[in-house]
Amino acid sequence: MKTYKTLLSFALLFVTGTSFGQEAAAAKDTWYFQLMNDPVALVLVLAVVVLLATILVLLNAITTIVRLQHPQPEEEEAPVRETAWTNFMKRMTDSTPVEKEHTVMLQHNYDGIRELDNNLPPWWVWGFYASIVFAVIYLVNYHVLNNAPLPEEEYAIELAEAATAIEEWKKSAPSLIDESNVTYLADASSMDAGKAIYDLNCTPCHLANGGGSVGPNLTDDYYIHGGSIQEVFSTIKYGVIEKGMIPWQTQLNATEMQQVASYVMSLRGNNVEGGKAPEGELYVPEPVAEPTDSLQTQEGAPLDEVESEDIPVAEDEVAAS
Repeated sequence: MKTYKTLLSFALLFVTGTSFGQEAAAAKDTWYFQLMNDPVALVLVLAVVVLLATILVLLNAITTIVRLQHPQPEEEEAPVRETAWTNFMKRMTDSTPVEKEHTVMLQHNYDGIRELDNNLPPWWVWGFYASIVFAVIYLVNYHVLNNAPLPEEEYAIELAEAATAIEEWKKSAPSLIDESNVTYLADASSMDAGKAIYDLNCTPCHLANGGGSVGPNLTDDYYIHGGSIQEVFSTIKYGVIEKGMIPWQTQLNATEMQQVASYVMSLRGNNVEGGKAPEGELYVPEPVAEPTDSLQTQEGAPLDEVESEDIPVAEDEVAAS
């Protein structure tokens, strides 16, 4: 049967290759294509194939006849030699050999299925005893002596440590700046970088001087969406879709948005000539908090008795352009 299957597979491949070769116009110059178009050569090849197949069939038949007439004696099974691993597994499982299973067979019989009364594997018994010892040690250590925190307490400690580590990492990772921790950058390099970003992206709507065109005037003290560094950063980051301002978080990284937000804030108070009329609400920066024992005027009056217009504005939030 194996010979017939081999010949059949060869014939199928031969026929498949023939049809494929006839369809391939680029293979006209190959020996395969020439053979398929030469009837004499094709007949010779087929004759050789049939002859080889006949020889294989005859050889297979002769081998079978010889094997039947001269059967080889069955070899005696050599005794199984027990190795160290075999002895170890026998001790670990404590299993009963098949030829001795009748000694541990119970009287239970269910549709011919019998039950064996084997011993528990020693490894399982030892593991059970070890779990009891571990439970006692755990109980004394965690609930009696309180030498270590319970899993819930340990989880809370790890969460607190992770939160602290994240905050420290955020301080050293500028890309994690967001509207909750952004700060005003007053250094010259940040201002120059912010101005470059502004000139490239913001001038079509706010003009180069910040006076406003399609977008609002950035040089007065009025803001539509808030004038703090956090609010300006948030406006730049998320945009104002309904008014045509795209969210710049898809084109600028966090550091670049912080720089351009700081530059925008530096334009406040310039009130350039020809700027758009104020829009939004007047923004008044919150005063910097001072210790209560030093909040006294020169005349000794408490700070809450001083008129609000006399409170100085924080200079770090208003910078010259």
